[in-house]
Amino acid sequence: MNTIKKLIKIIQYILLTILIVLLVLSCFYSVKKFILKEDMPHLFGYSMSIVISGSMEPELSVNDLIIIKGQESYDIGDIITYRNGNNYVTHRIVENLDTGFITKGDANNVADLGVVEESNILGKTVFVIPNVGALLLWIKSSSGIIVMSILIVALLTITYIVRRSNREN
Repeated sequence: MNTIKKLIKIIQYILLTILIVLLVLSCFYSVKKFILKEDMPHLFGYSMSIVISGSMEPELSVNDLIIIKGQESYDIGDIITYRNGNNYVTHRIVENLDTGFITKGDANNVADLGVVEESNILGKTVFVIPNVGALLLWIKSSSGIIVMSILIVALLTITYIVRRSNREN
């Protein structure tokens, strides 16, 4: 029975840690995005973005979370995220010109229109976490923050009750 209690305690701590990290990251993102007005918030040079189209299939799928990092230089074959007006595009560099880069989605038949200037590039995709985007979008929402907060309070309450009952026994 003691092993089960230890396992439950470990699971509680893991869940609580995950929830707190997600809540802190969500608040951090919200502050940088809505208060500091950063287009794409970053931490230690890394940004994240959620893939919203199938233009990079099969390499990147809708709802994949991509981690982006600015680079000193970019090469043909790199998957970059760049600013295109008020939008962000994540496509592969297919040609290097003196004035910038030509990009193309892997699933698209033709290259993107126009040259992507290096000043518009936010970074190169350095890591992909499949299918996490939908969850993160929900966590960043007001209902997600409320539910996460309730879960943290519930886990803390359960932990307190279990500790109290252990002291009484």
